Amino acid sequence: MLKIITLICALIGLLAAISLETGIRSRIIRNEASAETYAEVKSRKSEFWSIQYVPLIIIVALLGVILFVFVGQLNAAVFLGGAALCLVSVIAGATTVVTGSISSSSVALSGDIRTALKTAYRSAAVMGLSVSSMALLGLGVLFFFLKTGQLIEYVASFALGASIVSLIIGLSGTTFSGAYALI
Repeated sequence: MLKIITLICALIGLLAAISLETGIRSRIIRNEASAETYAEVKSRKSEFWSIQYVPLIIIVALLGVILFVFVGQLNAAVFLGGAALCLVSVIAGATTVVTGSISSSSVALSGDIRTALKTAYRSAAVMGLSVSSMALLGLGVLFFFLKTGQLIEYVASFALGASIVSLIIGLSGTTFSGAYALI
């Protein structure tokens, strides 16, 4: 029963993040300044992909191959799953935080400070919900399919994958801040 509750909680968190993100996108006031900012963000996003994420994916793939050869197939798969979920949650959350910052600044310029603060807090909530829900989803799948005796080894592989991604992103700077520093 606890296994199913874990998966349900993960899905509820993801749905809440998606709902908040949709609300944030609807708050963007379409004017010349926000359109320019948004266009600049989109152009820098592709540059940043090649600088940060391509090497990250290569490193994670190499570590996955090493785990596959020396530890086992399932450990490598769980490692790659943890890394993939972490990467997806960081990309989704960081993209929403950037969109939220554009949205909250465009709302603040219109004079509605209360809505601007709500938008900023909600965009940060999306980041937290996406990271925690993706982790809970991955762990819930492990709990659902594995026996209790196997969990420690595979949860460690899952956590290693997520930690490697977090560490590399942290060492290379905040995910999108370098790309958006001039905005």
